[in-house]
Amino acid sequence: MAMTTRLIGAAALGALALAGAASAEDFPSRPITLVVSFAPGGLTDIPARMLAPDLQQRLGQPVVVENKPGASGMIGGQYVVRAQADGYTLLVSGISEVQNLFYIHVPYSVRTDLAAVGKIADGPPLVLAVPGNSPFRSLEDLIADAKQHPGKLNLATTGPATSPAVAVTQLHSLAGIDIVSVPYNGSGPAAAAVAGGQVQAGFVWLPSVAGCRGCW
Repeated sequence: MAMTTRLIGAAALGALALAGAASAEDFPSRPITLVVSFAPGGLTDIPARMLAPDLQQRLGQPVVVENKPGASGMIGGQYVVRAQADGYTLLVSGISEVQNLFYIHVPYSVRTDLAAVGKIADGPPLVLAVPGNSPFRSLEDLIADAKQHPGKLNLATTGPATSPAVAVTQLHSLAGIDIVSVPYNGSGPAAAAVAGGQVQAGFVWLPSVAGCRGCW
């Protein structure tokens, strides 16, 4: 749960199409789009934006990052699957693509409609954050309050089947508490919701709350 792998995936047979395009033309001959399946500021978005300038310099063509969040990453995934398999539309995603297979219906096949191109980052730890003015100063405090007020504690996540949502489920099961999972379109919006006090806590990736003055 603490670590995850982020992959760049191309549309169906994208890796093979890219190789074919390279022999047929001087690839790339036009801009490349990196589709991020979560909102700006999250764990998936940050590596993509760090990668884009280097790719642009190496390839000699503009590399544009385009966020298409929603449905636990499936909106971005489906957009790429439907795109032409020519190597110009790439998906930046990660473990959520695999987790979706076990929890919800996916309208495309991760195994056959997407081809892995390479790993770009190892994910940092998943942390439980609360607003800076929260009365909770430890996990024990949060669990004690949840037991005293069943169903009243709202925790931000990044959508069904994502690692933060799985973490909420595990906390619910292991601690024997009734807590509510509130989905957001990415770790950035989830962290903002925590900092703004819209939820009492949230499972988010460390970079999204590192240096956050409104979070603990």
